[in-house]
Amino acid sequence: MKFASRIKICGKIIGLILCLYIFICSLELMSSAFRLLGGRLIGKTNQLNVILDNQLAGLMLGILLTILVQSSSTSTSIVVSMVSAQIISVKSAIPIIMGSNIGTSITSTLVSFSHMNDDNNFERAFAGAVVHDIFNFLSVMVLLPIEIIFNYLEKVTQLLVKPLYNLNNSDLEIELLNKLTKPLVNSIIQLNNSVIENLASGIELNPNETLIKHWCKYNEKAKNSPLVKCKFLFESINLPEWAIGLILLFTSLLILCICLICLVKILNSLFFGKMADLVKKIINSNCPGFLKYLTGFFAIIIGALLTLIIQSSSVFTSTLTPLVGIGVVSIERVFPLILGSNIGTTITGILAALSSKSSSLKYSLQIALCHLFFNLTGILIWYPLPCLRRIPIRISKWLGRITFKYKWFSIFYILVVFFVIPIFFLLLSYAGMVVLLCFLIPLMFLVIMTSALNFMQKKFSYCLPAKMRDWKFLPEFLRSLEPYDKFMKMIFFCLKDTKNTENG
Repeated sequence: MKFASRIKICGKIIGLILCLYIFICSLELMSSAFRLLGGRLIGKTNQLNVILDNQLAGLMLGILLTILVQSSSTSTSIVVSMVSAQIISVKSAIPIIMGSNIGTSITSTLVSFSHMNDDNNFERAFAGAVVHDIFNFLSVMVLLPIEIIFNYLEKVTQLLVKPLYNLNNSDLEIELLNKLTKPLVNSIIQLNNSVIENLASGIELNPNETLIKHWCKYNEKAKNSPLVKCKFLFESINLPEWAIGLILLFTSLLILCICLICLVKILNSLFFGKMADLVKKIINSNCPGFLKYLTGFFAIIIGALLTLIIQSSSVFTSTLTPLVGIGVVSIERVFPLILGSNIGTTITGILAALSSKSSSLKYSLQIALCHLFFNLTGILIWYPLPCLRRIPIRISKWLGRITFKYKWFSIFYILVVFFVIPIFFLLLSYAGMVVLLCFLIPLMFLVIMTSALNFMQKKFSYCLPAKMRDWKFLPEFLRSLEPYDKFMKMIFFCLKDTKNTENG
């Protein structure tokens, strides 16, 4: 019986690894799909140079660009190429880099939807996913105004880059996880990354140049190897780029969903009963003795190292989301791991920047360092002090509780936060700084007053008039989502109430 159970566990672990591998490959395919669908549009970004002097517009562009290509590394590379070509300045590029940090967190938020059939798991998974969003938003809220006023990131990184200006660098290719996923992904689709970079830089393409790669080197390692026809699934299919992009997008989404469902089921069966208690105890426990105060910082280092190995913060955070959903990892523990993944993805960018040509090394390295210092400064603000550390965790748990009661809110959150708000502010930027400030100043005043009143209600309610000690003085549609519930359920897939009746 013991032997049979061991074989069963081994089979589940093999299945878990296989699902994880296909899941990562599906993310790569999704990234390729978005590049095919949006690759030509990226070239239009050079038309936004007039409004890029507006840092808020740059931030929103960074969010949309990263969502479009589904990779912060890709969007950062595009920005680096634009800076190297002197199409945009380092100053204009910094808000775009900040936006790429926000845009990349959409993947883990979407992954949390795999727990939608279980309310308790979905609440935990959604909260564990959006803690990444909240940290990035809070960091931007603090650091973007500082950057606008003092040019903190630009000046600090400029000082660091100066001694490295004449650094002799050699061609460096960083491929770790890609070595494993590349064979399968390349057998399905291969893209011309240089064409995407040229489009981003505003360089006109030859009529024969396409986003899909048709000619490959006979020997990739040899410099002067002859070109031969590439061999992959979509190479011989005579369809427009956008059609292939749509096919890849829907296929990768389907595979992604299947893999996530399988991952959740396998993890649930593995981490059940005593095994679940043991794993929870190990992962969520603190270091012994006085080192317990440094446990979170060790978790940040682990997150950074694992992301550096995997070479994708999206894959790392998306893998953590199901573990939070089934209750194996707590939000308090996943938070430092996510912060570490933010650092890990910037280290990859720095290593990639060091492989740039000496003529563009200064710019590419400065932008990569801006990305690193943005995340390091954000961590120094929001993690070391427990009172500040609790802010992103509490906000994410609050959003989780809302999704527990109103499932449609999760879809509404993604649409508004990652699409409606960035597009709205980007369009508002066209109207000029005066119009933008006329909208932003009252909005900021409203947010500050609401937060202050909420704080007073919780801590010093006795100082407030009786009517203002809760939000009941406002009409219900201004203080509750209940009036919108039925309408929203009709819009978002006619969601049914799937509360676990057996749990009460």
